[in-house]
Amino acid sequence: SPQGYMYPWGTGCGMFGEGIELSHYLSVLLAIDPGQSSGWALFDVSRRLVSAGLGAPPAALEVIIERPKIYPQGRQKARPEDVITLALDAGEWGGRYKQSGASVRYVEPDVWKGGSIPKEIHQPRIWAKLTEEEKTVLDKSCQKMAAGKRNNVVDAVGIGLWAIGRRA
Repeated sequence: SPQGYMYPWGTGCGMFGEGIELSHYLSVLLAIDPGQSSGWALFDVSRRLVSAGLGAPPAALEVIIERPKIYPQGRQKARPEDVITLALDAGEWGGRYKQSGASVRYVEPDVWKGGSIPKEIHQPRIWAKLTEEEKTVLDKSCQKMAAGKRNNVVDAVGIGLWAIGRRA
């Protein structure tokens, strides 16, 4: 199993433990919800959630990142300046992963959610799509996280579920 690996921007250590082959580790989908506290979710080759968190995501071969969208007047909740900042963050993540040879694609929030749906409705739908094992992974990942930042991780899980055909 990998004891350590190189990120294009630093170093890390294996997160899957003993007995997992490097090829299995790299054959994953990484979903990113960009922002000041970027949420990420990692899915294995069996399309199961295996890890999630905030901040610098792990290495991956396939990456999907939410591309922020400015909605028509009256539908926009965030300030346009904040949306631009989020778009810059999404582009920075995409650039880092493309530089490392990963396949990177972007998806708009209303596409992966299936419409403009409030978090209070959509996040329970994401939870309902997870297996018991995946719920445990998400619970452990968010255990020591500030409540206000957990939604970033849950959104990343939702983006990943959409990408693997399990949209909430």
